[in-house]
Amino acid sequence: GLGCLMYVPSIAVISQHFSKRHTLMMSLVTSSTPLGAMIHPIMLNHLLNGTVGFARGIRASAGFASALSSIACLSMCT
Repeated sequence: GLGCLMYVPSIAVISQHFSKRHTLMMSLVTSSTPLGAMIHPIMLNHLLNGTVGFARGIRASAGFASALSSIACLSMCT
């Protein structure tokens, strides 16, 4: 689902952008993916159960995911 939509662009950007330290950068991206998978649900839980509410919490989560995807898409070189 959403994890695939966030993971694939990050791998694509890293594989195209770095040529000298390709292996190091790919290992950093691959190892930091579980960190994002742990932080995002915790952030969403605090937004939903806090004073923000359900609708604004979902909008903030979608905005966060959209911003990260936009950065990945803009960073790609063709």
